[in-house]
Amino acid sequence: MNRIIYIVGIVVIVIVILS
Repeated sequence: MNRIIYIVGIVVIVIVILS
């Protein structure tokens, strides 16, 4: 479960940076 949380967090951060 922790891996999923980390992956989602990274994806969100990347999206925010690219926005």
